[in-house]
Amino acid sequence: MGLSVVSIVYSTGDPAGTGMARELMRMGISRLEGVSLRGFPESVLEFEFLDERVPGEQYIVLSKHRSSSGRPSLTVHHTGNPTQRAEAGGEPMTLSIAHARLAGHILRLTKREVEENGGLGDIDVTYEATHHGPTGVARPLVFVEIGSTPEQWEDPLLHKLVARVIHEAVEDLISGRLPHCTTAAGFGGSHYPERFTRMALEAKACFGHIIPKYAIREGIDESVVRQAILRNSEPVKKVFMEKKAGPAPARRVIEKASLDLGVEFVKI
Repeated sequence: MGLSVVSIVYSTGDPAGTGMARELMRMGISRLEGVSLRGFPESVLEFEFLDERVPGEQYIVLSKHRSSSGRPSLTVHHTGNPTQRAEAGGEPMTLSIAHARLAGHILRLTKREVEENGGLGDIDVTYEATHHGPTGVARPLVFVEIGSTPEQWEDPLLHKLVARVIHEAVEDLISGRLPHCTTAAGFGGSHYPERFTRMALEAKACFGHIIPKYAIREGIDESVVRQAILRNSEPVKKVFMEKKAGPAPARRVIEKASLDLGVEFVKI
């Protein structure tokens, strides 16, 4: 099987993923050269097999998002387990390969679509911190999610909105028109990192891996910091760390690893 420029994948048991995929099919996404669209019965958390079953230069995973707050949201994130815990797929202390420019472009397009389309109500557009599996896919992977309850997962308006975003982002990707940006890794913030999201929406940076404060406080290992910087489709230009990202020893680990790798380190 030939290698697609981009493979869009989803779980056939996921109403949000299948809804977005259905709209993309209607838009003719599969007719674009170098693009494939495939559904699988497994949970997206278990998509470790993507390299073998649907080879692609990069992957976009369409998925539902679940949160305890139930707040309506459209999210973008990369995958990995930055601590010893791996409760939702993947391996502990292992990060996947991020695609900062693609993820940042999807985030900004999503925000534009929400602002231009009334009738959606109050809905968050945000990065999520790096979390869950898969962690073993050998090429860059970006999750795009609709959350956070069945009401949003099954909403055809949201399916269409996100499908429009993905279609435009994929066209820009395969034609070499992805916007340039300062590729970055972020350390700090909550699971929904407001500062890093704002920086991306204002085109000040685009983020690959974002390691949240709660993971740093568990004890950040230098190997995870190095992965957050190195496991990206393009070299990370800057590391941004919030001044209160965690205890002082953890902050020193992040700063030292960044400087050892020759990456500009910025406290914010």
